[in-house]
Amino acid sequence: MNGKMTPKRFRLTPVTAALLAVFGSALAEENSEVQQLTTPESYLSTGAAHVNSTLDAKRFGQYTGMNQDGYYGVADFDLVKRDDEKGKWTIIKGRNLGLDTLELGVSQQKQGDWKYTVELNNIVRNDPYIIHTGMAGIGTATPVVNLIANPLPDIAGTWGATGAGSANEFATSNGIPGSDTELRIKRSAFGITAEKRLSPDWTIEASFRNETRKGARLFGRAGLASDQIAVGIPTLPLSSGNWAVLLTPEPLSSSIRQIDLTANYVRERYALSGGYYGSFYVNDFGSLSPSVPGTLNRGPLTPGGTPAGALSIQQMASSPIALPPDNQAHQLYLGGKWDYSQATHANFNLSYTHATQNESFAAQGLAPTAPTAPASLGGVVNTTLAQIGINSRAGKDLSINASLRYEKRDDRTPVHIYNIGAIGGGLDNTTNWPSASQTRTLAKLDSTYRLGKGYSALLGADWENKKMPPLPANTAIFPNQVFVRPTLNEYGLRAELRKSLSETLNAAIGVEYKKRKGSGDWMTSSTLVGTPNLVAPGTINRVLPDMYMDRNRSKLRGTLDWAPSNALSAQAVLEHARDDYKRDALAPVAADAGAGIQASPVLAGAPIPGARVVNADSFTLDGSYAINDDWKANGYWTRSENRWNVNKVNLSDDTRISSGTVGLGIKGKVKVFREVGLDLIAMQERTTFTNVLTTAAGTGNIVGFNGTTSPGGNYLPSIRNHSRKVNLYGIYGLEKNVDVVMSMAYQHFDTDDWQWGYKGIPFIYSDNTTVSQPTTQNLWMLAARFIYRM
Repeated sequence: MNGKMTPKRFRLTPVTAALLAVFGSALAEENSEVQQLTTPESYLSTGAAHVNSTLDAKRFGQYTGMNQDGYYGVADFDLVKRDDEKGKWTIIKGRNLGLDTLELGVSQQKQGDWKYTVELNNIVRNDPYIIHTGMAGIGTATPVVNLIANPLPDIAGTWGATGAGSANEFATSNGIPGSDTELRIKRSAFGITAEKRLSPDWTIEASFRNETRKGARLFGRAGLASDQIAVGIPTLPLSSGNWAVLLTPEPLSSSIRQIDLTANYVRERYALSGGYYGSFYVNDFGSLSPSVPGTLNRGPLTPGGTPAGALSIQQMASSPIALPPDNQAHQLYLGGKWDYSQATHANFNLSYTHATQNESFAAQGLAPTAPTAPASLGGVVNTTLAQIGINSRAGKDLSINASLRYEKRDDRTPVHIYNIGAIGGGLDNTTNWPSASQTRTLAKLDSTYRLGKGYSALLGADWENKKMPPLPANTAIFPNQVFVRPTLNEYGLRAELRKSLSETLNAAIGVEYKKRKGSGDWMTSSTLVGTPNLVAPGTINRVLPDMYMDRNRSKLRGTLDWAPSNALSAQAVLEHARDDYKRDALAPVAADAGAGIQASPVLAGAPIPGARVVNADSFTLDGSYAINDDWKANGYWTRSENRWNVNKVNLSDDTRISSGTVGLGIKGKVKVFREVGLDLIAMQERTTFTNVLTTAAGTGNIVGFNGTTSPGGNYLPSIRNHSRKVNLYGIYGLEKNVDVVMSMAYQHFDTDDWQWGYKGIPFIYSDNTTVSQPTTQNLWMLAARFIYRM
């Protein structure tokens, strides 16, 4: 069975409806954290709001709980009681109580003696995409896929030809009627914390948190033709429908429980803190097993064949997919600090974590094919961490900070063969891939020196070493494809210069350079040692994870702070970062007789795999101005550019994202209004793709988007996102302790994102399920509320 248990559900009756998120800024300012700690006050807020359209609220309603056209109640409260004689406080809070995003909290404390807090909160994510499907059982572990009628009258003609034998042939069946559905995820968390002072030196703390997650999220699977992965099955044309791409939403029903117990000991010059932390994850679903029909929108699915046991596409698409298994972790930790003198202080942290994953495969609905496979993974990972740090003011103008950190991740999961050649030789004797013992050591040293005349300088250095053992022998799919390094060393230097240019102007500039270099031969999943150019027998689709490649990293940061008066202040920040991956030793060759590698046109002409260049640049400018005692204005502007340049199989992929945001705000007092405010925010983002075939051998791998190619090889069109937001509010004072807040919010969003649709045609799955999004959204929200302060 896939459903392992039916957890108990609880429900709270809302006291009032929700507080609109857009109103938070006005109220939060009057009830700031500092004010709550010094002179907290009680208040009650209630009102109503209206959202104009469900489709226009898709983006706005992802997390606000207001994603449907209609009216919503709005309310929240803070109830505070303070007994000055006994030093006892009681606070009861409520937020968003009527919506799915409710929050409730109760806390009580006696100053210097004890304190406890109980909290309940929900977070809901409504998927912003429109899903039109005939699937039944969404949100369960056994959804039923149904072929539905063509979702749009013109989709067959637009998507492809429909004649017999065509590559995009639709099944000659009307299917069943489809309908729109919305995926959502609801997280409900309950937490309680308590602390007690046992003596002037000793304090104990305890906390418990339970979070449940319910719903479903986008997930899919694809089935390839049996003849593509099994030996001896006759090749069938694509028109026979020998593949399937299906939307199979992942069902979510899980909980995670966390326990933290801590004891603190404090004396004049030193302090210790130690305890236990536990994490327990339980997933009510062990696997996802959809029921798939034998005929989809391109006709019957390819049947099975030889060798014996080869699965049909229908069988593969219906086979179980493992979902996250139950697991737990237990940690013991100890930390402390010691004030050696007024100028020198030391700190340390020690921890040991024992994590396990031992859920039965049968309980998950899984069945390994190897007869020697164990009943469960038996996963065990032990992590040891030790850290020590010292900071000292060595002189009037010099301070030094130093730290050393060591981490060992010991993966003791046993290695077993789980699958044998029931489908094809490529899957023979596949094992799990534990990481064995990995170690990571970091050392840092920083010094700051006051140079005089307003100058101060920081110099720093760091070193990091990573080690991992050889990988276990594994003849899984694509053997010898993924390369790793047994040892990595990284050295870094950084410097920063600060200067007080005047009483009102400060500036700083910082630079950083890091060099990462691996040592030892490259290794593969079959313990094959790669040659210096990484060409291995049978390895065409070589993969070099960028975390193992030699890399030079450079960073530059400049800041400017200007405050010419109490009324005006401005800040500017400029940042640049660049990663250059060293590739000079990785050039492919036609043959390597010493390693037994035969010449291959594809190998000889293939691009050097892996990352090439990663850039990140940003500039931010923000400021505020107090026009007078009643009016204040603020604004900001930010611009960023990011670039990823990576070589893939016969393809150079150069992706760039540029974005910019500008915001303006003003608030003040006018006539009978205690406060009025206006916020304007505009954002735009553009993603461009430059995909160039690097060898003639790769011609035909990518034919271009929508059957066309652009000069220079830009095979994918750019993606553009725009948004505009306007928030306007006014606080009208009826009495000294009574206010009426009126608010209007407008949000515009438009995109030409082709990932879930192109030129009005949505993404279509093999059962005619479609996924799309409203490319233009215009949200209007009007609201009013009543605030009473007690």
